[in-house]
Formats: sequence, structure tokens, C-alpha cells
Amino acid sequence: MPDTISVIGIEGNGTIGMTDDAFIELAQSSSVLLGSTRQIQLLSELLSKTGIPVQTWEATDRAMLAEIESHQGNVLVLASGDPGYFGIVRSIAQAWPDIPLAVHPSSSSISLAFARIGLNWEDAVVISAHGRRYGDFLMKLLDAVDSSDPYLKLAVLCSPDNPPDFIAQILLDARATFEHCFVLQRIGYQDELIEELSLQSICQKTFDSLSILIVLRERRPEATVGNHVLAHRSGQPYHRRGMITKEEVREVIVSKLQPHLDTGKKCLWDIGAGSGSIALSVRNRLPETQLVLIDKDPISLRLLQLNCGNLENATILNSDAAKQLPSLPDPDAIFIGGGGIAVVRRLRETLTRPTFVLASYASINRAVESADILGNLMQVILPTGKKLPDGSWRLSGENPVFLTWGFLP
Repeated sequence: MPDTISVIGIEGNGTIGMTDDAFIELAQSSSVLLGSTRQIQLLSELLSKTGIPVQTWEATDRAMLAEIESHQGNVLVLASGDPGYFGIVRSIAQAWPDIPLAVHPSSSSISLAFARIGLNWEDAVVISAHGRRYGDFLMKLLDAVDSSDPYLKLAVLCSPDNPPDFIAQILLDARATFEHCFVLQRIGYQDELIEELSLQSICQKTFDSLSILIVLRERRPEATVGNHVLAHRSGQPYHRRGMITKEEVREVIVSKLQPHLDTGKKCLWDIGAGSGSIALSVRNRLPETQLVLIDKDPISLRLLQLNCGNLENATILNSDAAKQLPSLPDPDAIFIGGGGIAVVRRLRETLTRPTFVLASYASINRAVESADILGNLMQVILPTGKKLPDGSWRLSGENPVFLTWGFLP
């Protein structure tokens, strides 16, 4: 069993993740160096200066781990690129969590691949076909293809069992459409080859097993915030994924609020404001409306500052709405997007003049309880047309939203 393990990343041109002097010093204090025949050949000149015993392997991860375990002292392991990125580091750390592990990465093949085609890749979906069961790999690939992201960047680390032509055929079978497709063979090696081809052309060729397939729905410079956390597209406010009132539902809500705000400089409370999408929609139609936006979630408050912080007559409050309502300016209409039935009860106790109140709920149980107080209940569900690959259309419905409204107290 080793005392320590050092994993050193090596690129196809022989570059390693540390200086030559540091490598020589580390090797001279180690008992053995393990690597593939190709990797050791790339380092033959440097290794000749160390005197370290060298052992080659051409095997699976399981055999590699068994080989590592058979040695004592400080063991050096050569691995391709960044061994912590779909590499052997995970397997070593899981096998021997108590053995000190040092990692010296080189550039990953994925970072090199995106660099070669001149694109950033922090927002790319990356899937490795190495060492994965076919079913798991297929589902990850289909999940990516079925993503609604119109600017999807998908990179696949191919393997001998899953070469680029095989993966391209899966994409075609899934009726995936991509504006640009690249196959990058032997990236980082002196004989690397980069081709931009259609999926159909890729299916008709054979490629090196050390290939990366990159497909893009639209190739363009990125200027938006990473869409895995925030969305700020098509003029929509910054919001967390899935946590914004749908545009069609906003139209229904605003249509009910507007009659109570369309004369003079009226005041709207937006309680549980989230991203502020309802208040902003009202403000777009009625620019003189005073907004009071209330939320207690710290992320929502940050988003409200981004979306509404520069607006005149907009107040953002960090408060527990159910307790702090009495201290606010008098409203002409109130929208309740968060806070539940407790806010409705509190309004009934604290409002001093009849005020129009509209609340939204995802739960029918809470909506019914609210309707018993406010007097009105509506379900809003607006299916949207989706075009199918064969040119026909289907209706795709969202989860229903329940609205309750009336005057309080």
C-alpha cells in the first residue's frame, strides 16, 4: 500500500503539470512511476534524469488501482490532461481516502477543444463516454439534447465503444438539430485534427478513439449571466430558474390589478415579490405607480435590487411580511405572491380601508382557504403550442396557478 500518491497530468505533446525540476525532485523521492507506454515515451528524456523505476500499464481503472495498491512508498501516476476532470483522481480518492493525494493537472482536453474552436465553455454540458454503462450515457445525452436551452453547447468525450459517428447517429435519431458540429481528434497531440462537419457527415466517417465531439445549437458570443442560476433573456428580469410567474399568467394578474391602480399615483404592494416580475409588469403599463416590494428570502432580495433598485418610487423591504405590514404606506392594491394564507389573515386584521387583494397559489388547498376569505377563485392554465419534429403541433400545459381576489378588510 502506498504512503502517498501523486497524480501528474500530461498532455499529448508531453507537457506536464509541473516544472521539470519539480518533477525530478518528486520522482527521486518516489518508489515507482506508473503510466501508459505512450505517456512514458513522451517523458523518456526527463525520466532518464531521475533513476525512478518505471512500470507501464494498458488497462482499465480497476487494474490500475490494483497496480497502485501493490506498491509501497511514494507512488507517481501519469494521467492524461486534468486527471481530476473525468479522470483517475476520483477513483483513487474513493479507494484510499486516508492516503495523502497530490494532483498536478495539465490542461484538460475539453478546455483545449473549446480553445481550438474559439469558444468559452463555462456554460457547456460535458458528458464522458469513458467507463459508463450504455444506458447511463444514453440518458445523460438525451437529457442534454432535450434541454430547452436555445444556446446549448454539448461536448462529449468519446471512447472506443462510443466513437463520434455512433454518438452523431444517436443525435440524429433523437431529431436533434445543431447549427455547428466539430470533431476534434487527438487534441493536444502534434497530429491533432479538427473538422467542422454535419451530423450526417460524421455518421459516415471513422475517427480516432481519442476524439471529442462538440455540437452547438447556435454559435455566438456569450453575454448573459450563466443560465444554470439566473435568466435574463428576452427582456425578462433576473430570476432563479423556474421561479418566475409565466408571461401569460402575469397578463391575467396584471389585468385584475390594473383597474385599481390606473388613476393617479397609486401604490402597489408586492408581497413575496421574488424577482419582482408582477410589479415590473404593472410599472410598464402604469409608470407612475409606487411600488413596495417585500421579501424575506436573501436571494430574492438580491434579485429585486438588480431588477428594481434603480426605479423611482420603488421601495424594497427585507421583512417578514406577516409581521411588518402595519408600518408600510397605504396600498391601493396588493398582490401576494408568497407568504401564504398567513398574509391574507394579517391583511384582514390590519388594513383600515377596503383594498383590492389578489393572491396566487400553487396548492389548491391554500387557494380554497384564501378564497373563503377573499370571495373569488380562479384556476389559470394556458397550454402553449409546441411544434413537433414532423411539423405538427401539440399543446404543452404548465402546472396550474390558482388566483384568489377580493377586498379586505
